[in-house]
Parts: sequence; C-alpha cells; structure tokens
Amino acid sequence: MIWWVMTAYIKLRVKGAIYDYLRSLDLLSKSLREIAFPHLLSLDEIFSEGRNHEEVLSSDVENPAEKVLKEDIKEKRKRLKHREQLVLQLFFYEGLPLKAVVQVLGVSVARVSQIKTQAKRFYAMILGLDLAGSEKRYTGFAFFREGKVIVGRVKKDKEILSLVDGFTHIFVDAPLSLPKGRKDIHCRDGPHFRKCDLKLKAMGIRFFPITLGPMRMLTERALRIKAYAEGSGKKVYEVFPGAFYHIFGVGRRDKRAILELYRRLGYKLQNENYTQDELDAVACLITGDFYIKGRACELKGEDGTIIVPCYN
Repeated sequence: MIWWVMTAYIKLRVKGAIYDYLRSLDLLSKSLREIAFPHLLSLDEIFSEGRNHEEVLSSDVENPAEKVLKEDIKEKRKRLKHREQLVLQLFFYEGLPLKAVVQVLGVSVARVSQIKTQAKRFYAMILGLDLAGSEKRYTGFAFFREGKVIVGRVKKDKEILSLVDGFTHIFVDAPLSLPKGRKDIHCRDGPHFRKCDLKLKAMGIRFFPITLGPMRMLTERALRIKAYAEGSGKKVYEVFPGAFYHIFGVGRRDKRAILELYRRLGYKLQNENYTQDELDAVACLITGDFYIKGRACELKGEDGTIIVPCYN
C-alpha cells in the first residue's frame, strides 16, 4: 500500500508545480481575482506543498487561508455518512485505486462508484453564468463563498474563462447545443427548436429560438466556453432563469420579488442594488445547487438538455 501513498504524494507535488505555472498565465485582473477568489491562491499554495486534507486539519498554522479551509472541510464532512467519508479518504487523500477501495470496503465496484458520486456532490464547486452574446455587454456571475452568494459582472472572454477555471460545475444561461438536423447556427434551413425547447414551450415558458439574430451570437459564444470548460474536465449545464422565475411564480424583471424569493429559499445575499445580469446569474447558481442536491429536473431531448428546478 506504500507505493499507492507515494504515488498520491508525487501527484500532489506535480499538481503544485502545474498550479504555479498556470498562475503565471492567469488572464484575470488582480482586482477581479481578489473579488471573485479572495483566498483561492493561498489555498492552492497549501496543497501545492504536497499536503492532504488530513495534514491541513492537524496543522497548528493559523493563517486565514488554512482557517477557511479547515472550517470548510469540517462542515462538509459533517454532512457525509461514515462510508462516504471513508471512500473520500481512500480515493482522494490516500490515493488508492478503485480495486483497492473495493477490497477494503468489501462491496462491489458499482457500489463504490455510487458512494463516490454521492460523496463528491458535497464537494462540487458551482458557478452560475448569465452569459451575454458578446464582449460588449456584461456577463453576470454568481457563486457560493462561506455560505453566502457572491455576485459580479465581467465582459471579456478571458475573464469568463478564468472564472470557469475555479469551479467544477458550470451552469450557463445560454443554448449549449443545436437542433438535430441543423448543420450550423447560421444556415437558413433546418429546425429552429430543440426537443428541450419544445418542452419549455409546453410548460408555458416564453423564450427566444436560438436561430434568432442575437441568439446566434450567444449560442456561438456559449459553445466555445462549453468546449473550453469540458476540455478542462468541468461539467457544463444549460439552465434558463426565465424558467426558474416561471416555476416559482415571480416576474422576470421584478427585482424585489426575485430577491425575496432567494431569501425565502434560504440563500444569503448582501443588501445591494443588483443588476438583472447578477440576479439571473444567481438563478443559474441556485438551479445548479438544486441539481447537485437532486431537486432539479432535466428537460431532455436527443439534441440537448435544460436543467430547471423541481418545485412541488
């Protein structure tokens, strides 16, 4: 078992070196980086030293980054069952391969994979994006930090991609696929709606077809961002704030009602004068949170899927 532990240690060291190199290529401005990820770099530095979660928890060092990380690990572990904690320990802290974990637990490969998936849900890092069609307009973003919802706006592709790098699950308000039978977004022939679009329509939810002028630009941009994110190992999902508001019975432009809804659902937002871009990004974020927790539905078709909240 020693060589498994050594392998995990070496991986952590290599990961640290890679992080150092990637930081040198960071395209996000320093001010935006501090707003979006106030402790991300220092947390990465902790793990680039080759330390695992157990070593962080047992450390006597009390710098702000480690304090935040310790509390985050402890809080999330409380929500995991004993077997889920053990799977995370063996997989991610000890670096054991799947077959070894199966032998330790004495259960099937399928069961270990299921437990691993359930456990990893608690460690998902979610980003909500209300994507604009071009760099001339603002894209709203939202994410969780220390139990609160943090929002902001960016314009440039490089800023969006830099944000995406910091998360595992990206929920985007933009079409992420083309209707079946359509060669590209600009051709005049071919269907204008996907199966998931038609399911939205059947629910009485209004939306613009992706072949409409401005929607073509949005779709192209979204597909580029999706390709980048998935190429980096991220999970990318299509969501629609309009559906979110419809399901919960609030107007799409009624900011006061939207804020009240978020607070009623238990999400902590600051008392700020939010833009519509930011509020829509929060809708994307909450939809993602619902999805991770098994409280969202998939409007699925052979040519795409839209995630919407399940509300009873």
